[in-house]
Amino acid sequence: MAAATTPMDDRAYSFWFVLGQIFASVALNRLSATDPYDFRTPIYTQWAMVGSIAIIFVFLPESPWWLVSKGKIEHATKVVWICNGRVQDYNVQEQIEVMNATVAEERIIAERNSELGLWAAFRGRNLIRFIIAGWPKIAQQFVGLSVFNTYVTYFFQNAGNANPFQVTIITSCVQLISMILTATLTDRLGRRRLTIYPYAVTVLSVLWLGVIGCFDYTSKSLSSLLIFFACLATFSTTGASAIGYAYAAEVPQQRLRAQTAGLALALSNGIATMFSFCTPLMINGTVTKWGVKTGFL
Repeated sequence: MAAATTPMDDRAYSFWFVLGQIFASVALNRLSATDPYDFRTPIYTQWAMVGSIAIIFVFLPESPWWLVSKGKIEHATKVVWICNGRVQDYNVQEQIEVMNATVAEERIIAERNSELGLWAAFRGRNLIRFIIAGWPKIAQQFVGLSVFNTYVTYFFQNAGNANPFQVTIITSCVQLISMILTATLTDRLGRRRLTIYPYAVTVLSVLWLGVIGCFDYTSKSLSSLLIFFACLATFSTTGASAIGYAYAAEVPQQRLRAQTAGLALALSNGIATMFSFCTPLMINGTVTKWGVKTGFL
């Protein structure tokens, strides 16, 4: 939905997710300090969010691209006007004509190349688009996202850090800074450079985490170095991961954008589920107990 209604240069979707992580970490830590057995309060607080979401859904418009594809031009015009009509020099009617022409042309190409039906996203050049659209988000799982993001507190607990919560807040703030910089630089530097180079930094950072794990990482100097590389890995992968949403929105054909992006992100989430299950076992499993050496994997 965001890909169809927001400007193509606005892709800082992960910003709100990271901000929510910080708020949730602080709230849960304070609750744990005052009443560690109170599990109901965090659940109750979510009802306020559900109420807010319900209000937003009431006013949520339909995708103008979908409306145009179904021939509902008048309705699509209203949606585009609501989203962009007050932007200076923005021509709503011209945009609708572009949408209509794009949809018509893509239908002709799809019929000519037999790229119709449920599996159209995996046929011909669309398969390449699917791989490109999904790979930036999939790659974040293979470079160790679950180690220094999902299980960062657990990781530093097993690393012997005296205050793993503090490290969690530090890495979350680093994520926030990374998101702001990514949103600022994405049009100036391009998508490719902000994906490949940060992931390369992440790989090297996680490798150094594993190297540090071969020594006495509970010492003050190596413990600080451990936090530094965790922050560096978090900073680099957060920005590259955010660019993944731009690829998912911009690379597929408009006709298959929702389908391709949905399948690509579903595949990424499936791999994330696998790592969410395996990472705790790697860090402190009954057989492995790799601890900081998990960075080697």
